[in-house]
Order: sequence, then structure tokens, then C-alpha cells
Amino acid sequence: QQADAQGGWGAIADSAFDQVAFAASADAYRFDSFSFTAAGGAHFVAQAVPEPGTWLMMSGGLFALAWLGRRTRARS
Repeated sequence: QQADAQGGWGAIADSAFDQVAFAASADAYRFDSFSFTAAGGAHFVAQAVPEPGTWLMMSGGLFALAWLGRRTRARS
């Protein structure tokens, strides 16, 4: 299935594509973009979306470690 520009969903036949291309970045080992060309000539490109939850979890973990370290020093 795919989402169109208006937010609707549609099914895609397996034989509808004649080319699939991946572009990868070697410095971070991630996909920068994914694109495919439909057999009818239309070209679609999907871009990666950053995950804000990753930064939130890392910040929360660092805060918890700092809080535990401060709590341990206060007891000694």
C-alpha cells in the first residue's frame, strides 16, 4: 500500500515498478533517501524523518545518570 499526496491509501501491483534505487550515507550508515520509478513513468522519493524521541530518551538517560551520581555522593 502507499499513501498519496491527499493522505489516501491505495494498493500497488508488484509488477508496477521497473526500477528501485537506494542512496546510502557511509558516514552514519543510514539511508538518506529511497526512490522508485513506476512503470508508467511517475517518480516518487521518500525522505528520512528524524526521530525526536531518540534525543528525548538520550537526554532522559543522561539526566537519570546525573541524578543517581548526585544522590550517591550525597549519601557518602
